[in-house]
Amino acid sequence: MRKCYFISGGTSSIGKATIEKIKLQNEKAKIVYTYFKNEKENKKILAKYNNIYSFKINLEKENSIKKLKKISEHFDAIILTAAQTKFYDIKKFKNFKPELFKKIININLINQYYIVYYLLKNLKKNSHVVFISSVASKNAIGSNAAYSASKAAINNLAIFFARALAGKVYVNSVAPGLMRTKLTKSFKESYFKKYKDKTLSKKLSTPENIADFILYLISEKNNITGQTIFIDGGC
Repeated sequence: MRKCYFISGGTSSIGKATIEKIKLQNEKAKIVYTYFKNEKENKKILAKYNNIYSFKINLEKENSIKKLKKISEHFDAIILTAAQTKFYDIKKFKNFKPELFKKIININLINQYYIVYYLLKNLKKNSHVVFISSVASKNAIGSNAAYSASKAAINNLAIFFARALAGKVYVNSVAPGLMRTKLTKSFKESYFKKYKDKTLSKKLSTPENIADFILYLISEKNNITGQTIFIDGGC
């Protein structure tokens, strides 16, 4: 039977890497992904691969997410890579207004729940849900308080769904360390160096590292569920 996957944030760094890895492994796999603003990258992805489809979804608006209810495909995995953040120095946290805190929590946590909720009917038996968390979920050294808090909550949400869907769906959270991605393109070079120097591996993780592990989690070999796996170079 042909494999079918749903990826939120298909034009994100991890989303793109995951699409590429899936297609390299199984060219015939069907992929449905979401994007929002990056029309240029969306067109590139659709032109590069066969049997791939996109939905334009605004993760700030529940009514936009409700479009997912129209999807009829049945998925072997739901992979949630979409997120939003903005860097604020922890010593200047008062500049981080409550309105922005609420917005980031809404996108990175509440609407992640909505996506899974609306697509539960589309999950096959022994399928997978993979959330993307962050090392910030355990050390609160993320780009801001809302990002760190939302990712910590995502880890708990993975445990909840793993228990709620036990015996039917494998649910896990993958927590990358600091990476060079679209989300972190505004970060100072000194920030990357300081983080890398603190890791045991002395290396930054990459979107490709994360995508490789996602492919293992959604494979038939996997017997991991209800876990958060940190891929952070030993931070």
